[in-house]
Amino acid sequence: MKAEVVKLTVTVLDLEKAVTELTKDYQVVTKELEESRKAVKANEAELSALKATVQAQALELQRIREEQNAAEQYSRNAKLEIHGLPAQPGENLHDVLNDLAGTLELPNLSPDDVTAVHPGPSWLVVQGGRLLSLKIGGFHLLAPLLDVRYGLGVGRGASACRSAAGSLSSLAAPPSWAPSLHCGGGETGQCV
Repeated sequence: MKAEVVKLTVTVLDLEKAVTELTKDYQVVTKELEESRKAVKANEAELSALKATVQAQALELQRIREEQNAAEQYSRNAKLEIHGLPAQPGENLHDVLNDLAGTLELPNLSPDDVTAVHPGPSWLVVQGGRLLSLKIGGFHLLAPLLDVRYGLGVGRGASACRSAAGSLSSLAAPPSWAPSLHCGGGETGQCV
């Protein structure tokens, strides 16, 4: 019987040892699970913050695109390039524009009509305040001035350009030094 008690004691000790190891393993797994839960919560918080940042950046990008489009639209509507006009360094470009308007028998430009004039290598870039440019044949002219002086319709689209071109053909030819007028058109073929 003593042998059986010793055998049972050894078995119980082995079981206690196994249970102790299982308890340690369980504690390690429980600790890792708790750390994983904390990491998941931290990741969820970071993900929420990143989603909010992305959403805010998307709204900011949309706002910037709208502002850029509005600025480009203003530039498309009010930009006039005059090629072949001789300009000297230090010359008053507003006076040059008024000389050109006089040659074309158009009213002089007031300071409010032109926002900025920038000389290029062989052209002027005119940013208009209240001016629009109108493509007439191969020319772009100041539409409000044409409308006042010659009664040309200020419209958009190729048909308005064609009808205005017919009206322009009856005008006297400008002097040989007169520059050609050109402006970058929109993608839709509109008179801009």
